[in-house]
Amino acid sequence: IEFKGIPTYHDDAEGKSRGSNTILCFEVDGVRVCHLGDLGHPLNDKQVAELGSVDILLIPVGGFFTIGAKVASQVCDRLKPKVIIPMHFRNDKCSFPIASVDEFIRGKEGVSRLDAGEVEFKQGELPATTKTVVLKPAL
Repeated sequence: IEFKGIPTYHDDAEGKSRGSNTILCFEVDGVRVCHLGDLGHPLNDKQVAELGSVDILLIPVGGFFTIGAKVASQVCDRLKPKVIIPMHFRNDKCSFPIASVDEFIRGKEGVSRLDAGEVEFKQGELPATTKTVVLKPAL
């Protein structure tokens, strides 16, 4: 498996507030996965080009420490992944001052909430239109 790291920031001030962040992309069995980590800003054109085609996108949506629902939606619109997995949001086990996933998924079509913390995808079985999968939070 080859991993590609794309440098970004944990804030919208070029790292002056929270430092740097690295987006990790990798491909397994023909499925390209990108984990945006603690992304704190919209992606620029160069970063979007470096990411290329994305099948599965793990994206922070809670805001405060990372991008929030609005910017996360903009990032998803630009990258057009087949599957979106939101992360870093408030839930019953996490009381950080961040938003719940509801702000991100409100008004979106193709949303599934799973009662599990894992899901499996295979090349050839990925959705034709973007689907958002909300996993059961581990924390």
